[in-house]
Amino acid sequence: MKRDAGLQPISRQHHDALMACLMIEKGVRKQTDLKVLQDFTRKVWDNDLSKHFVLEENFLVPQLRQRKFPEYIIQSLLRDHELLRVLSQRILNGGASYQGFRAFSTLLEQHVRFEERLVLEKAQEMVPESELQQVGAHFPSQISSTCKNYPVKFWE
Repeated sequence: MKRDAGLQPISRQHHDALMACLMIEKGVRKQTDLKVLQDFTRKVWDNDLSKHFVLEENFLVPQLRQRKFPEYIIQSLLRDHELLRVLSQRILNGGASYQGFRAFSTLLEQHVRFEERLVLEKAQEMVPESELQQVGAHFPSQISSTCKNYPVKFWE
């Protein structure tokens, strides 16, 4: 299904998150210096993901609840957000390891695909287009991609 225009800013951010996952995975495979992986992940977290999660929680989730979206799906989305927050804090505040970066990138990839394939698809069915436009207006239409702008190309 083609993504509704109101949800396209969310999907663009999801694409960038998947790119970050790919880069982190490549960094792990190449045994990139942990400090470099930590710095990259911190920038992705601070500039992109943490803000994205807050916007979803403050604007998308209330619309879903208003439309009687299945609560178990919403709870799964919110649990993933919380687990990703915990994992990011662990690897960014002294617990950096290849295993930790792999766990973070794997969960993030699974979460993004869950949102794209289930949450946003179902939202398009349940939430009127005008309300999806209101949700999407809270997300930046242009993102400053940390992935594209990171100066150390450790994934190459």
